[in-house]
Amino acid sequence: MHPTHCLISTQVAADLVCPITQELPFDPVMAEDGKIYERNAIVEWLGRERTSPVTRAHMGRRLLPAIQTKNTISTLIKSGAIDGELAEAWRGKLEDEKAVNECRARAEDGDGEAMWRLGSWSGHGQYGLAKDAAQARAWYERSAAARDPRGMAGFGSCLLNGYGGPKNTSLGWVYITDAAHLGSDVGAYLLGEAFLKGFHNLPKDSVQARFWLKKAVDKECKHKHLSREATADAEKWLRELNE
Repeated sequence: MHPTHCLISTQVAADLVCPITQELPFDPVMAEDGKIYERNAIVEWLGRERTSPVTRAHMGRRLLPAIQTKNTISTLIKSGAIDGELAEAWRGKLEDEKAVNECRARAEDGDGEAMWRLGSWSGHGQYGLAKDAAQARAWYERSAAARDPRGMAGFGSCLLNGYGGPKNTSLGWVYITDAAHLGSDVGAYLLGEAFLKGFHNLPKDSVQARFWLKKAVDKECKHKHLSREATADAEKWLRELNE
């Protein structure tokens, strides 16, 4: 590329970068300060601030979709006018969007595992989805209705902790216990932890705690979706119970 063209491309890319994420926005919106932002980033910002991230002047919450900006970014990346880390990051978001769309299509066809995945991604703010407790709970509930053990464990945990909606301890344990019996290591872990510590109206019971924690860490469960951190905790608690 000619040096002049390279300079122009660099300047264009700099103008398109979201001031908050310092990346090319995949879902660009224009805020009241006239600047273009990644939607999730500016929504989160305006949830705690009432000023522009750029000018620091007072700013409302009105956002306008910047479809033309997204089209421009896509064209510049495809043409090679924007490359390097900025382009790679944007392409990664494109792959995330594809994965979410494919997963959502399966979920709408009744796939309980896909529903659980969408719940997990929404709960953790992954694959380009905004972190949304209510949305996560809704997908977990649909997954639980489809009798997916992972979704049942997720929905049961939401009920236990009041995550994304009302708390219901009794119903939460129904879903979690069913999930554990159907092979969810998260369900087994939650039961083991609760019996170990006497959480959520369950009594302390070392026998029950050992039984469920062993299932969670000894690979006895068919559906393995327990995090590494939780697995490490379960292993530690099981060692302490066996000493």
